[in-house]
Amino acid sequence: MIPYEKLNTMMDKYVVTGVNNRLHWGTFLERLDLKPFKKTLEAFNNLDGAAKEKSTVTFEFYHHDKVSSLGIEETAFAHRAPVYNALVAVQWDTATASFDASETVRSIAEKITAATGNTDLGYANYADNVATLKSKTDVYAKQAFGVNYQRMTQVKKAYDPTGVFNRWFSITPAL
Repeated sequence: MIPYEKLNTMMDKYVVTGVNNRLHWGTFLERLDLKPFKKTLEAFNNLDGAAKEKSTVTFEFYHHDKVSSLGIEETAFAHRAPVYNALVAVQWDTATASFDASETVRSIAEKITAATGNTDLGYANYADNVATLKSKTDVYAKQAFGVNYQRMTQVKKAYDPTGVFNRWFSITPAL
């Protein structure tokens, strides 16, 4: 078992200052299947050469017993199922890039999602590209919080009724 403190720093050497980074989740993988891996490799091989050498696609395999040890309603986030995460991380130097990073990352992530057939939001901490959208709906917040969303609207009403904290899966206060 890797201590959390070490695990939390394993990717630090890949996130360097002075370059651009774009992260995007792929999806949850409910079972191990070669199809998402093959589709990801095909999409990754189409990356701009300079971006390819500094980028990663990570499939996280972790012990599900710990993640699932708490019930869905015991925390804010509803995702406690025994699934695997996929994360696409593209890194590039502005001077040498010849691609649209956001579109490239989204395209790879969509290929993973299509290969798995799963349309779930995925791991919420990787969902920054939708978590911070200033939209009039809270579709993504409802996906992230699941059955806990209604409870979270009550918390929002009590502690932040005017919406000061309105980023990263903004919740609409209960009426």
